[in-house]
Amino acid sequence: MVDKMRAILRQDLFNDEYAELKIKTCSEMLNHMPDIWHFLRNHNIEFKLSACHVWCSIRMSGPNLLENINNIRNFIDRKGWSK
Repeated sequence: MVDKMRAILRQDLFNDEYAELKIKTCSEMLNHMPDIWHFLRNHNIEFKLSACHVWCSIRMSGPNLLENINNIRNFIDRKGWSK
């Protein structure tokens, strides 16, 4: 799945509660949406999905994002998507 996965984390320097993580990869990610959706819902992470026939991206935000960054990284590693 990880032909060209890219993850960008943005955080506001003046507002510790605002952060945004955008993960962009190939559209094959859509095949894994049940697992991804379940993970994000279990961790109360707000997200938006956008996709076309080539690319797919998930934009995550909300007050629970920063405290779950390591959980997100571990989830991606466990699935074998980061290598």
